[in-house]
Amino acid sequence: MSDINNILKKGIPFLLAFNACILLIPNKMKAIPVVLLGLFVLAYYIKSRSGQFNYRFLLINSMLFWIFIFSCTYSENINHAFRKIETTASLIVFPIIFTLLLQSNFILTKKIKDRILLSFCLSVVIFLCCSFLYFWNQEFTFSETIVHYSNLIDIRLGLFSIHPIYLSIYIGVSVLFVIHLWDSNKKMKIVFLCMAILYVLFLAVLARRGPVISLFLIGVLYLIFRFHFKKMLWSVIAMALFSVIMLSIPKYQNHNRFKDLYDGTVIKDSSSSLYIRYNVYKCALESIKERPILGYGLGDVQKKLTDCYTSKDIGFTNNPYNSHNQYMGLLLIAGFAGIFLYLYTLFLNIKKSLKFESYLTASFILYFIFNFFTENVLEREAGVILYSFFGCLFLYVLEKKKMQSTYNSDAISL
Repeated sequence: MSDINNILKKGIPFLLAFNACILLIPNKMKAIPVVLLGLFVLAYYIKSRSGQFNYRFLLINSMLFWIFIFSCTYSENINHAFRKIETTASLIVFPIIFTLLLQSNFILTKKIKDRILLSFCLSVVIFLCCSFLYFWNQEFTFSETIVHYSNLIDIRLGLFSIHPIYLSIYIGVSVLFVIHLWDSNKKMKIVFLCMAILYVLFLAVLARRGPVISLFLIGVLYLIFRFHFKKMLWSVIAMALFSVIMLSIPKYQNHNRFKDLYDGTVIKDSSSSLYIRYNVYKCALESIKERPILGYGLGDVQKKLTDCYTSKDIGFTNNPYNSHNQYMGLLLIAGFAGIFLYLYTLFLNIKKSLKFESYLTASFILYFIFNFFTENVLEREAGVILYSFFGCLFLYVLEKKKMQSTYNSDAISL
């Protein structure tokens, strides 16, 4: 019996780190580490459960999934709705897993948590380096690999393919984690600095506006709330260097995506991503006005948007563009009722993270909140797994602290 407990105790930290390396797992096999973690946690929970089941933690961290489920009740295209539910299953699986861990005697030490974060950061480094060398080793020169890298990772990596926006989001999260690890492990400062430089270089190569701007906003907020002159100085230097890299690095057709934000591209160039977003947002807003309370249901949103594109003859009806804004996406799916519930859970989690002074948790949540303005992150598997796994991991740690502080205060009062 004790041998089984030891296997479970050692297996859970390993599987948590394994799930953190999701970027290195082929797309059709990403459920394997999740299922293995779930089975180990369930077995450990059965053997060591204690106290009442924390339904509140489960409900708050799986609220979006239940919003999606409810919207299926009035979706006409129920088959499409179920396919979307399958894609977003992590929104319920990880909350269940970490709720079970809460009710067991499993202890997630700071050392284990940092190993999980480091595993993620290293997996991103391995993916970036291996994918770049893979393309460079083919018919491309070094500069050509830089120019075409953002397209190649989406169309030439087979089961490891990933959209450049989502890879940029992964890199942005890695930057947040490396900063945290830098503060907690002084011995590896040089390693973390090299990793941070690599992340910045690849963010410049990918040149995706949303993740870069979101990371910049996180940096500004961090410096405001935790002002330190030395950190402020280094941040200014880092941003200056990043700007230089962005301007000097080779680009596809010599096109600067950030320049599009102010040169009128949104109206002039019908092939640009800004022009597409502009028209997508117009259709999304018009559709929201028609059904503002409950929306259209998870299965019917895409058809509604596509019908709008067709009626306006916008010119990209062959591409199933979603709303490219998570907030608009939620309004289309479940209306103001759904988005209010979800935003309330975000508020509760940010409030908890600030209460326990977990700036990493707050930064992680805010980073996604900012990215939600430009991408439907929670409707694609690459975004859902990253958001749900680390979000639940961090909030699990905070909930454990809350439970311990409550227990200690009760003990004192007795």
